[in-house]
Amino acid sequence: MAITTLPTFEDDEILSAGKLNELRDAIEDKFTGAITGADLAWPLVAQGNLDMAGFSVLGVKNFRSIYDSTQYASLQAAIDAAEVAGGGVVLIPSGTEYEVQGLTIESDNVALVGQGDDSVLKLTTGATAGQLLNVASQVEGVRIIGIKFDGNTGTGSGQEAIRLQRTINTKIIDCTFDDFSGNCIYVTNGGSAGNASTDVEVRDCRFKGGDDEHFYADDVDGLRVVGCVSTDSGTGVGGIVCEAGSASHLIKDVTIQDCRVDNPDDYGIAILGGGASASTNQIDCHILNCKVDTPTGNGIQLGTAAKYMDQSSVQKSRVYSSTAAGIGFGGDHITIAGCRASSNGAEGIVGVADGLVLADNIANDNTTIGISIGASNDVAISGNVAQDNTGSGWSIASATSIRYGTDNIGLQGVTDGENGLTLNGQITIDGNDDDSIIVGNGLGLENAIKLKQGGCPYPVVLRKSVSQASAGANTIETVPSGEIWLVRRCVLRSTEDWDGSGFALDVGISGGDEDGFYDASTALFNGTGVEAADPADQGALLFSTDALNHVIDATSGAVDIIGTVTSGTGSVGVTSVYLEVFVLKGKNQTA
Repeated sequence: MAITTLPTFEDDEILSAGKLNELRDAIEDKFTGAITGADLAWPLVAQGNLDMAGFSVLGVKNFRSIYDSTQYASLQAAIDAAEVAGGGVVLIPSGTEYEVQGLTIESDNVALVGQGDDSVLKLTTGATAGQLLNVASQVEGVRIIGIKFDGNTGTGSGQEAIRLQRTINTKIIDCTFDDFSGNCIYVTNGGSAGNASTDVEVRDCRFKGGDDEHFYADDVDGLRVVGCVSTDSGTGVGGIVCEAGSASHLIKDVTIQDCRVDNPDDYGIAILGGGASASTNQIDCHILNCKVDTPTGNGIQLGTAAKYMDQSSVQKSRVYSSTAAGIGFGGDHITIAGCRASSNGAEGIVGVADGLVLADNIANDNTTIGISIGASNDVAISGNVAQDNTGSGWSIASATSIRYGTDNIGLQGVTDGENGLTLNGQITIDGNDDDSIIVGNGLGLENAIKLKQGGCPYPVVLRKSVSQASAGANTIETVPSGEIWLVRRCVLRSTEDWDGSGFALDVGISGGDEDGFYDASTALFNGTGVEAADPADQGALLFSTDALNHVIDATSGAVDIIGTVTSGTGSVGVTSVYLEVFVLKGKNQTA
């Protein structure tokens, strides 16, 4: 059996419905006996790309019937014809515009294909159907490609462009959505929580204007939103939002990648759980390499304290000029890595999480705190920069089991393992933090000190009750011969006898050429003081120096760290205070 008189195809040819139908008819005509066109694989071996208005196909193995929508009484009639045939491509040629509402796709393997922004589906004026296009429950393999969806200047109320209801393997590619009164794309279930849409992809789409979120999903398992641009979403709503409708709704296996959101009137990009605890229903979601500019809400939000996410991340993403915070988070096993939050109206990066990894982020020029971590556990912090913010660079409240890795810039404070402290306006740590480990953190001393403390260096607090009754020197501790210590800062706290105000502080070393490395000849603290007769006030912070980062080199012999606290003007009944010296202990690298 020879196949003859097939139509010819050129490299990079734009295929028309007529040309493909001609090929199909030629193949069917040339076969005899029991073999029909349905038995055939695609006979064309493409030597180049076959270009369907920008969509290149190479090595195609099978094809569907093409239904030119202009040859039917209506667009819905063309869709119905494709469904009756078991699937097909419904073509909306360039220069074609339909003003419609309530279109439906109710069968598998239907592709609605246009040729760019000149293939237009426009919402009927005053539309009430709820959607321009609805893909029905459990329909599989739908493709919507290269079409402009026109919301008709926001006509109607809550009118969506596309609704996916428990659909399977749906792709929306290279479409434009303009000014809808409802969501441009709404992904949901088939009527009950947990009957989620699955395997949904939205790629290279553009969203403009309107009155609601541009993209919204409330029940989905398997979602990719890639390469999309959202501009000027509606009043009080976000750009790209996935939010579990309840604790039993699914927000699982979601990736939002390479997207840009400009001027949203709330969140730029948000993935939110369904309750205040981690759940396997809202898990494994990621925001990658996205940018949000000038939102009125938090630019990127991955969970909140009331809408937890689990095993999820924000990576290599940027938020600029939000009137709220830059990047917010809440949940379990959260990673924020390689992100930048700049010039925002509140914190740069802020949230709570158990099992938090915060790595290689930059938070600068924000109106309040650069990086703020609420009540969290099992936190790892490494390689972050928090500088030039109006408030402190860092705030860490009531966090436990924190591991600080190398090269955190702006992170210059440590805790004493008891009450926490605020140091140098750079870092605030409240609550118990006795597992803290700090290494490096931008001190530039890697070659001066080889830290050695059981293989895991950490800050040591030297505490001494220093009497003000005598002005003599008090030995805080001796630096052993052959060691080099780094003095991070000095702190004064109230003792059980403290009930006054006013003192001066002198801390230094004995021997050698160095005298006091901290010397204040005038009173450092003048005020009401802390009434330490109440045991709850004992140990309260009175004063902290700025970061000293002073190296004590005892390689030539042991030296003492000494301190003197003398009464200043206004002292009332002062007996003693605690003098604390924070040090990193180490040895000379050659020792």
